[in-house]
Amino acid sequence: MFTYTDSSLEALSVHYIDQEGQTVLTEDGFPLADAALRDLLSQFFLTAFKEEQQYQFVHETDLKYNEMYAYCQTIFQKPDSLHEQSVAMAKHLANASKHPGIKPGELFTAYFKDLTFEQKQVDAIVLIKAENKKDFLLVDLMRDQLDIQSRKGLDPNKADKACVILNCNSEDGYRLFLIDHTNKGNEAAYWKYDFLKVKECADSFSFTKNFLHVAKEFIVNNLPAAFETSKADQAGLLNKSVAYFKEHDNFNINNFQEAVFQEPELIESFQQFGSSYLHEHNIEIADSFAISSSAVKKQARVFKSVIKLDRNFHIYIHGNRELIEQGYDEVTGKRYYKIYFDEEM
Repeated sequence: MFTYTDSSLEALSVHYIDQEGQTVLTEDGFPLADAALRDLLSQFFLTAFKEEQQYQFVHETDLKYNEMYAYCQTIFQKPDSLHEQSVAMAKHLANASKHPGIKPGELFTAYFKDLTFEQKQVDAIVLIKAENKKDFLLVDLMRDQLDIQSRKGLDPNKADKACVILNCNSEDGYRLFLIDHTNKGNEAAYWKYDFLKVKECADSFSFTKNFLHVAKEFIVNNLPAAFETSKADQAGLLNKSVAYFKEHDNFNINNFQEAVFQEPELIESFQQFGSSYLHEHNIEIADSFAISSSAVKKQARVFKSVIKLDRNFHIYIHGNRELIEQGYDEVTGKRYYKIYFDEEM
């Protein structure tokens, strides 16, 4: 992740893209003489970035044909071209925004100096597409009277869609961080894939996050169809998967499979599923890599080892799978779980 304690906002341009993909283009950059406004804008542009996933510009034939890569490259080479290139970016965004489900909004393009990334100071371009405005109250004192009016505006602590492009690794598509909070349908892909055209960087965060996701998909959705597997068995495998990543600094595919799945049939089934899943979703994961603790923490939140019984009980399994047994009571005609424990907490 980057930090911005010593950064400074150097230039800003703002344009508007409507719901039909038409643009309202400003003639000049936005003035930044007001120091208080400059500070608020810096907060708006930078504080919302929390995710550690890194991205890079890509193109199927040659990186130089990625429009956003070319615009950013020009800006980094000649920072005073920001406004001219921001106009090209706005037109490019308009072409990618013609789906009826895409909301209109302002496109902010800002140039920052001296962000810190991997212990180096780098310049950066920040893009924000502001799609949602909030209601707020404006209170003015006029001739000993208070006037209250309703207004709509942007929350400086929240960005709908945003991107930071850092001036490093230019030959490899730069390094980017994204925000994409809105749109749940297919049109949501326009910001990442149609406008920016980026992919995840092949690094420890990406490898860790994606492998845990593949393991979860296999255990939850594929395993029950291939093997006789109880919910308790699934919960146990989910716990083992997360535990492996929490207890090791480095990942090795063979060690993981032996520690979690153990049985040759399960390992072979997981290998087949993983290979197919990675190919289908165009995901790259190395066989060994340094484990990202932040990615483990992020993914562990969705590894819910819960057994839901009718509408009466939920059993949360956090530890030893061997301490829970499943059976069938012929007298009542009902299934049951038997749980062993030392003391109630």
